[in-house]
Amino acid sequence: FPVTIQKGRVIVEELLGSVPVPRETPEISKRRFVVVTKEFSGLGFAKMLLDSGEDVVIAYKNDDVKVGEQRAYNSVGNGLVPKVPLDELMGRRTDYLDAYFIFDQNYHSDHSEKLRNEGYKVFGASKFMDRMEHDRNFAIQQMKPYFDIPETKEFSTLEEGIKFVQSRPDEAWVFKPDDSDEAYLT
Repeated sequence: FPVTIQKGRVIVEELLGSVPVPRETPEISKRRFVVVTKEFSGLGFAKMLLDSGEDVVIAYKNDDVKVGEQRAYNSVGNGLVPKVPLDELMGRRTDYLDAYFIFDQNYHSDHSEKLRNEGYKVFGASKFMDRMEHDRNFAIQQMKPYFDIPETKEFSTLEEGIKFVQSRPDEAWVFKPDDSDEAYLT
């Protein structure tokens, strides 16, 4: 049977003899999303939600941005998706009781935990995830019952690690820095 789409509603026409009988489906209501970000990784996802008719806002915060770069940081995504500083949104979070909070990376777990504890719908970022990411020994202990953990070596400097790998040309090793200045290399 033919289907016609009108202003967010679907009209289904059934043919009974030669007389079409319209039957309406209920209108689908918008959902509200708050995409919480530090580095705007979720900007594309937020734009996709917005383009599909959802109510979306980006809540952003990055305390690591240098003073001279703050203006450029604050301009990311302008005109694409509505934006609000995260601290401002958290101050009036009761305006978002019905929203889904999506944390696009493992940052701002203090905010995600607060929202969860207050009954909000939250996906991503948590104290547990933060600890898994930043406390390698804790993460290894969590995974041991489920995975064979590969041999791990720790080094004080990048140069020590390079020297170690070069001394074992027939072995495969992976470089994973711990919260260091070398993290950008991975």
